[in-house]
Amino acid sequence: MGEVNKGFTLIELLVTTAVLVIFLTAAAVIVQTGIESLGEARLSGEATRLAQEQIELVRNLTYEDVGTVGGIPAGPLAPSDTVELHGTQFLINTEVVYIDDPFDDLAPTDFLPVDYKRVRVEVTWGGMFPSRKPVVLLTDVSPTGIETAEDEGMLSILVYDANGQPVSSATVTIQADSLTPAVDMEILTDVDGKVLIPGAPICDSCYRIGVSKEGYTNDRTYSISEVDNPYKQDLSVLENKISEVSFAIDQPATLTIKATRDQTSNYQPFVGVQFRLHGTKIIGTTSSGDDVYKVDRTVVTGTGGLATATDLDWDQYVIEMPSLSSVDLAGSWPFIPISLLPNNSQQVTVVVQAASENSLLVQALDESRQPLDVFVSTLYLDTVPVATKSSGAVNQGNWSQTYFSSLSTELYSLTIEADGYATASADIDISGDVVESFILSTSSAEEAP
Repeated sequence: MGEVNKGFTLIELLVTTAVLVIFLTAAAVIVQTGIESLGEARLSGEATRLAQEQIELVRNLTYEDVGTVGGIPAGPLAPSDTVELHGTQFLINTEVVYIDDPFDDLAPTDFLPVDYKRVRVEVTWGGMFPSRKPVVLLTDVSPTGIETAEDEGMLSILVYDANGQPVSSATVTIQADSLTPAVDMEILTDVDGKVLIPGAPICDSCYRIGVSKEGYTNDRTYSISEVDNPYKQDLSVLENKISEVSFAIDQPATLTIKATRDQTSNYQPFVGVQFRLHGTKIIGTTSSGDDVYKVDRTVVTGTGGLATATDLDWDQYVIEMPSLSSVDLAGSWPFIPISLLPNNSQQVTVVVQAASENSLLVQALDESRQPLDVFVSTLYLDTVPVATKSSGAVNQGNWSQTYFSSLSTELYSLTIEADGYATASADIDISGDVVESFILSTSSAEEAP
């Protein structure tokens, strides 16, 4: 009887290799798709915020001024504008047209077919994750000439979500305690997210208006007793005029902060760390010009070094150490600020170290804005090396970062070196806690914008 061959044949080896190649290719595609989806979602959120800001700018203009430069109707709005955020350019196109409403017939029967204006804002972007479809927001602006009794005007309220879509059945609360009789009412938005209330008594900044809906965030107006210079002040009503205000609400988000020590302590959880957490949405300024944020909280880490903040607006969030804190922020992953979308839950891991009066946090990414697993930073003072630091471990709070503490108030020089990348260098003026970001490339390296 012949001897049994227990080895692989050439065909079996080729089939096994082909199956392995297919598996690895599929896994790479899945990872790449996930990265692209996260990138597109973050940029879509930024585009929506830019479009909302443009819409708010429009709503703060008088009806006569709503128009574009060189357009019909004419006005001060730029038909096209470019904004750069975090290395990505966003193109904002604004279009204003007259609308002939069929309510009073259409042209040519209607001899004045300019019933109101419609504003369309479109935002697109390029970069690593370019827009597949634009973010588009629309708003209608009505003229001031309306039929009302003397000493009365009209309230026009619009409620929309993070994507600029109308929110129906939202509860609108309207209060005016200074009027006689006082106004205290609730009304639901229609399918277009609107509430129109004719016959409103005239007054100066007396209408407190708020919006809410179950499972959504809230928004409202503010008085000067709450915020010195509110951006959305309690509404005034003028005789025979339309007083317009808009609000944005959507499903709330959740952010979990995990605090740890650094790699020398094996990233042990840090209990009892107090953070200041605030968004970037501003409701006004103080008398000294400081921003007042819609969300501004203090959170403290508990078991496992965790602190969870719920019912957050979609926004970008900043994590800071309060004044006189015994620890400093020595890194975060993802980098701060943290982007939150509606109905989104996210965790950020931060590293904290003993506080010092002056420190430097160095962040480095590759050309595609992805973290570098390993790099080395060296800090110099008058060409003399002060310290050399290696970047933190992958997926920890100081991943792709190095931290220098206990520095003097001086002008330092910094170099960053990583295998396969050009060396980055910069002069950095240290005063307080400084954060510097760099983009490393295979041909050259530069400080991040």
